[in-house]
Amino acid sequence: MKLWYRLGDAGEYETADEDFDALGLALFEAGVRGADIDSWTELGLRAPGFEGQNYISLYWGDDEGGPLRALDEHDRRNVHDAIIRASGL
Repeated sequence: MKLWYRLGDAGEYETADEDFDALGLALFEAGVRGADIDSWTELGLRAPGFEGQNYISLYWGDDEGGPLRALDEHDRRNVHDAIIRASGL
């Protein structure tokens, strides 16, 4: 399984493989801060600038990007912590 993400409607689907730090850096560079995560959707998250249907897609998928499962609470904590590490705090 790989971590797949898309930064809003204008983004392309990309993979971070299983690297939460790479994902955290991509989210941080897109302007997402750990405290900014408004809510989690079934296959993504909402944060300022990524609301409504323009949310950030984020899920575990197969090699081609097909969704396999949503992130669980442990994964979500890893995402949050990786964003914090990317910020240098």
